[in-house]
Amino acid sequence: MLLVFTILIIIIGAMLVTNVFFVTVFGFHIRSGTNINRYTGVAVEEKTIFARRGYIFDRNGNVIAQDSVSYNMYVVLDNSRPSYPDCPAYMPKDRIKEYATKLSEVLGADYDYVYEKLDQDIYQTELGYYSRNLSEEKKEQIEALGLYGIEFDKINSRNYPLGVFASHLIGYTRYNEEDEIVVGEMGFESILNDYLLGKNGYSKFSQDAYGYELLGTQVEYVPAVNGNNVYLTLDRSCQEALEIVINETTKQFGARKMWGSVMEAETGKILAWSCYPSFDPNKMNISNYLDYGSQYAYEPGSTMKTFTYAAAIDTGHYNGNKKFNSATYYIGMDEIGKIKLSSTQTRYGTIVNSNKKSYGEVTYNQAYYRSMNTGIATLIEKEISPSILEEYLDRFGFFKKVNTDGMIESTGKKNMNSFVDQIATGYGQGSSVTELQLLQAYSAVFNDGKMVKPYFIDYIQNPYTNEIIYQGKTEIVGQPIKESTSKELLQMMRQVIKDPDYGTAGRYDISEVKVVAKTGTAEILGENDNYCIASIMLGMPMDDPKVMIYLAYEARYSNQIHWATDPIKRFTRKIVKNLNLSDSEDVKDTETETEEVNQALTYEYEMPYLVNHSLSYAKDKLKDYGVNTYVLGNGDSVIRQYPEGKDTVTRNQKVFLLTSTNKIKMPNMIGWSRKELYAFWELTGIAVTMDGYGYVTKQSIDPGQVLELTDTITVELSTS
Repeated sequence: MLLVFTILIIIIGAMLVTNVFFVTVFGFHIRSGTNINRYTGVAVEEKTIFARRGYIFDRNGNVIAQDSVSYNMYVVLDNSRPSYPDCPAYMPKDRIKEYATKLSEVLGADYDYVYEKLDQDIYQTELGYYSRNLSEEKKEQIEALGLYGIEFDKINSRNYPLGVFASHLIGYTRYNEEDEIVVGEMGFESILNDYLLGKNGYSKFSQDAYGYELLGTQVEYVPAVNGNNVYLTLDRSCQEALEIVINETTKQFGARKMWGSVMEAETGKILAWSCYPSFDPNKMNISNYLDYGSQYAYEPGSTMKTFTYAAAIDTGHYNGNKKFNSATYYIGMDEIGKIKLSSTQTRYGTIVNSNKKSYGEVTYNQAYYRSMNTGIATLIEKEISPSILEEYLDRFGFFKKVNTDGMIESTGKKNMNSFVDQIATGYGQGSSVTELQLLQAYSAVFNDGKMVKPYFIDYIQNPYTNEIIYQGKTEIVGQPIKESTSKELLQMMRQVIKDPDYGTAGRYDISEVKVVAKTGTAEILGENDNYCIASIMLGMPMDDPKVMIYLAYEARYSNQIHWATDPIKRFTRKIVKNLNLSDSEDVKDTETETEEVNQALTYEYEMPYLVNHSLSYAKDKLKDYGVNTYVLGNGDSVIRQYPEGKDTVTRNQKVFLLTSTNKIKMPNMIGWSRKELYAFWELTGIAVTMDGYGYVTKQSIDPGQVLELTDTITVELSTS
């Protein structure tokens, strides 16, 4: 029996080898009996087997970046295309109505539109928007129709399902046609390209003159090797909350730039990281290529005062209750040529507080709560020295790269050549730093004096073996101050919020947890429009800070800065809730505050499935969500929706309900974003041409006008 089985295997193997040999050499396919030479000869074709680029996940396994396979469909109309008998490779002219009926149903397109596209005297046709970027499922539905002459082009691309989500940090990719691979162009897509990049395989087989593969003729097969998966420290809930507060704050103050982050104070893990202007990597609507958090060096303002005070406290040269005169100071010179502060005007320079205010005799502690520049000047001259300040700034890691996870960084610039520059650096002007440096330095304040390096990569994993090939970890990079100094600074930062007379951050207080803070407002030199950089550093809970939040933005100076803080308070509450940081101390349990908290925590909803439901049902379902609903078409039921079911939807977000492709009225698009314009285009199939970035300021078609599928809407966008 074994002998018979062995002989049978040998015979089958010989037949396969013989078949491949005859096809390759003589052009005759034994199994089918086909003489390939009749069809102009046999060819050996090589087909690429595409490797999957590694996924990028947040720390909870939510997909941030993934490969996407989609298809563009076209229909061959020319009957001159070579075909096998009884199997035309084109659409028969007498079946146009059948094709139009079936395709319009599967694609959700208007019958007349599809018929018009198919009824043409051309070689092949596409069906506009409806035939592009089709999913695998949709492709299979079309193939199941059994229609001749329908072909698909496979498209390999990168998809970012969360849209605008730490976009400068994540980056984007491009397709390299020569190597047939997707490569990283920015952010971690570029930094980690060697980890993420897979290796394509290939298959060689014989095919006939019409491109059909001949079964059993495969002569070589090399499988693809997929790329490694990357897990970041980002937390989706925290990141989406950060994107919201950046969007709200930039609109509130007309900011031209904004950047911010959330970091675990004890570990250095970055939970959220973003900047404005940002972009959707699916749309590539990029107007700014700098990641402001690491590549933008700026004068940070009064958030730097913490480190001047840290130097004084840590060296034992500080008495918080000691008083000084907070009036305007002038840079003077004594009889032996030594620089000093003077109470009378000189030619060497002037030190003033915000709005040139004097508070009379105050303590050093009160000067910190009120963020007085004259307090810094007095500390540097009388209590410490410029050399001690410089030593401590170096200890805190300023003016050099943090060197984390391969990120592109600016180092900032130390400018302490003159006494004026030294004092200015002490209160956050004159010298420049980066957000990444500030996070690292403040970690020592929040972490008993131990300074940790911020990092973004949690781990990198082999998708086949689940082996961890890279593991991120907490790295203590120094202890610039003693634990006792850290504790004293936290007490002072708490009073920046709580001191009723001098605290500058009282409007950032929330009831759920004790927060510590330091505000900052820095002039931008050379600005004719009175621009400044406003910032806030928050830590919580006070007694053992687990999380730090930093936000900064460039905008015209306003007395509402550090006063109109509702978006930032909502954001802080979300972080507290998401990370379970709430404590029972210092909670104001008033009815008003409870209502405010509840509103903050129900800002997001899960979008319901509305397709195939009546329009009245859909409107009723959305009425409590606080969204702006746009009904497109004149139908009675929903045939498509945006956002899709189970997507996150927020208050005041635009929701589109498509009820038909007929009699769609032109909406008022003023104020719409690019993302909203694309959503309209994708739902309706009506093209939108966009000029500029930001939000719509002009539209080419008046609101209320009935649109045709062939119309093109032109809009102008602006960030101002």
